[in-house]
Amino acid sequence: MTFPKLNLTSALQDFYFITYPGPWAGHIPFAYWLVNMHKPEIIVELGTFRGNSYFNFCHAVKNFGLDTKTYAVDTWEGDEHGGFYGGHIYHEVKEYNEKNFPLFSTLIRSTFEESVDKFFDGSIDLLHIDGYHTYDAVRSDFEKWLPKLSKRGVVLLHDISVFTNNFGVWKFFEDLKKKYPCFHFSHSNGLAIVMVGSDIPDGLLNLNENLPDNTLWRKASVAFSRLGRLCEHAAEAQGRIESLIRTEQENSLSLLERIKQLENEAVQLHAIADKDNQKIEKLKGTTTLLMGEKKQLIDMLKAAVSIKEILSNYRGQLKILEQKCHEKDNEIHYLNSKINTISGLINQKDIALTAMKQSSSWKVTFPLRSISIAARKGITFSKLLAQGRIGDIKTILLAPYKNLKRGKRVANISGFSGETQGAASVTIVATQHTLFIAYILASSLTSLGFDVAVTTEMPKDYTARFYFVVCAQMFDRLPPAEKRVCVQLEQSSMSRWFTDKYVSVLRQSLAVIEYSSSGLSFLDGLGISYPKVFYVKIGGLPDYVNFLKNYGIQIPATEKEYDVIFYGDTNNIRRKRMIDIVSEKYRVKVINNLFGEELYTEISKAKVCLNIHYYEDASLESTRIFEALSIGVPVVTETSDDVCDYDFSLYGDSIAFAEVGDAEQIVSLIGKIIDKGITVPTSANRQTGAIFNFYISRLMMALDTIDFRRLYSSSRRLTMDHKVIALSMPETHERRSMVMSKVSTDTTIFSGLRATPGWFGAACSFKYLAKKLLESGVEHALIFEDDAEFISGMSPQEILAFALRIKENECDWDVFSAFISDLHYDAKIRAVFTVESHECVLLNRMVGMVCNVYSRKALELIAQWDETDRNIETNTIDRYLEAFDDLRIVTTLPFLVGQSERVSSSMWGIKNIQMKQMITSSSNLLFEKVWEFKAANTLRDNNAEGNVFRR
Repeated sequence: MTFPKLNLTSALQDFYFITYPGPWAGHIPFAYWLVNMHKPEIIVELGTFRGNSYFNFCHAVKNFGLDTKTYAVDTWEGDEHGGFYGGHIYHEVKEYNEKNFPLFSTLIRSTFEESVDKFFDGSIDLLHIDGYHTYDAVRSDFEKWLPKLSKRGVVLLHDISVFTNNFGVWKFFEDLKKKYPCFHFSHSNGLAIVMVGSDIPDGLLNLNENLPDNTLWRKASVAFSRLGRLCEHAAEAQGRIESLIRTEQENSLSLLERIKQLENEAVQLHAIADKDNQKIEKLKGTTTLLMGEKKQLIDMLKAAVSIKEILSNYRGQLKILEQKCHEKDNEIHYLNSKINTISGLINQKDIALTAMKQSSSWKVTFPLRSISIAARKGITFSKLLAQGRIGDIKTILLAPYKNLKRGKRVANISGFSGETQGAASVTIVATQHTLFIAYILASSLTSLGFDVAVTTEMPKDYTARFYFVVCAQMFDRLPPAEKRVCVQLEQSSMSRWFTDKYVSVLRQSLAVIEYSSSGLSFLDGLGISYPKVFYVKIGGLPDYVNFLKNYGIQIPATEKEYDVIFYGDTNNIRRKRMIDIVSEKYRVKVINNLFGEELYTEISKAKVCLNIHYYEDASLESTRIFEALSIGVPVVTETSDDVCDYDFSLYGDSIAFAEVGDAEQIVSLIGKIIDKGITVPTSANRQTGAIFNFYISRLMMALDTIDFRRLYSSSRRLTMDHKVIALSMPETHERRSMVMSKVSTDTTIFSGLRATPGWFGAACSFKYLAKKLLESGVEHALIFEDDAEFISGMSPQEILAFALRIKENECDWDVFSAFISDLHYDAKIRAVFTVESHECVLLNRMVGMVCNVYSRKALELIAQWDETDRNIETNTIDRYLEAFDDLRIVTTLPFLVGQSERVSSSMWGIKNIQMKQMITSSSNLLFEKVWEFKAANTLRDNNAEGNVFRR
């Protein structure tokens, strides 16, 4: 009989849930394979304990995206075979289940017999029996639950390889083999797979060990045994480590305290002996006894140090296992890189083909190709000439040149018309009423070195590299999605514009620009979120009047003819009402259908530009506001919830905000501006324009079209002199909301740079901040990421002050780290000291950028980070700093800051909860190193004391 090959891909996972004790651990890879192969709709486990089998079933369901319900049935009290235990085990299992599988996993705390009626007959596809292991008990469990099994029913029986302590699962399995197709594995106490259903997948039936000469089953047994061996070793190592850590933590502190207590008693006894000679002999005897006890305690401490060395050996073995896993990851990375290389070659061919079609030779030979096409259709020049149709020949020859001249009106600030071409070309397509956005985009992109064209008509051919489409919903035809950047200006309060078609356009585009924080949240609700969405804060355009001359727009210098101008849609009751009230006192010009030069000429004739919301709960009409300010006209506007997104303090009194709907306040504010003759400061437009330019540079760096140096050069007008900085990306609005709730007014929130991979963007953010801080002369700065949790009760400002007190009075550190996520195994403890009841530790290495205070030396090192080196093993920003083993790092034990487990890492694309084990290991390793340092000091002091007595 010929058997198919066994595909083990699904058994290989980046993460396995492993706990101790782990007699089931060796079957974990098979669990993933089985779930993927069988795809059960309902899984029930009888006997779960700490979840070594159950949670791997759940992870398999989650990883493979199955619509499966899982149930764990257990009393969580234990039995004679497995031992009895307290309720803490159930609470551990419940907490892990609720955090990771709330949608499909249910824990049922009862006996097996009490739970059987909770399930319909024929409903369970996979049943795992791992309860009390006597023959009668397992037979009873099987027979009571058998009716609940579906036609696809499969039963797993654990511990078939255990023949002692009255275990009888092996015997019952021998009975079942005579009745059902079965196979088994002998490793990890043995696991039997009994296929009781009538509709079992072939992938399982092929493993039936009752089939003659079933080599597939034997190969599977060997393969899954080898795969499970690493899991078994990991479970055993984890159990030994947990036991040693508990013993060490319980004993070491009491030993140190007892030694200190005995030393104090000995000192007191010596003092008493000096004062009372009559008690000297008695005190000597007592001292001898105490010294003997102290010697015993020192011996115990030495034994504890030996245990610590054993623990280190186990950790070394664990690192070897981790290295093997890392080597497998590298193999996967190599295969992915090969795929990317092939994809790159395909893209190069596509680019070469596009370039050929855009070349002069292609255009010059167009008439010849036209003639060729005409010839293939049977219309040759000879026939046309014979018929005297000279005009038709001329039409054919001139057609390509007419097509070139037939393009729409396009403005280009590089000095030519027509759509731009080439790798660094950008075409901006905008409606008439959004040209201001097009112009500030053009200004920023040109400063970054792009050839930019601006047009109000959609190009016929899409030969540019990128197309920025402003208000894409206004165009019937759009550029290809892979070239399209949609500039989304519609307010979320006007949801009528967000049709299914428009939402689909946004989702498919290369990138989406959103200008308001409320808009980011709204788009996220539509499934348009990070990393597709980019926040860009609209700003002014300095010297806008002269800039417009590049587009043939002349705004003549003119006297002020109107007090107030309002432009926009006036088909709205609330706008009409407030305009009427303002008109009672001031000359008001209302414009609703002018664009370009005519509109700007009218705006320049006004003393004040009035902005009124279309809806009361609307976002700020920042486009209209900054357009007027850029022309040099002050603005009076209704306020809004998102007004805090902008720093209008730069404009002084040239912009004034009234409460929504308060027409009288609007009239008053207009009067103040007119009476005082207030003008718009040019420096404000320059600064807000620089901020806008930063966000556009951030976008283009994320699209991998400019490098860090170009971005930093374009941000030369921006400064950073704050000492407390939160690093956060506005597009991850959940994390941004978290950090907004934590910070005070003296904390600056910096919008982190974006790049692929995420760690590279994070590193560029730290380099950007370091360079800006150094340029501003800042000596110390605290930088924290937006998922930092200030668990100690100290605010960022208080942590900075605490760190500086340590630097001044205790230790001259280079970095004060409030949280170390992954302590280097070779990190050295140089000192342990106490400051204000906090135990402080001086180290030579650190890893973790969640919350640190940096000295000027550390900032200089970060500023020198090489952004051209994309080695993830050595050049992530934390690994880069870790390589400097001469740094002086101070941290506290416990840490002052934690990391939120509720959010996802924008750097690594995983849930923070997945890094919990690494963080816990880091904290434990620091505790061990501190304990070892203290123990060594105690032993050294004891030896010195013994030498004094001997002398």
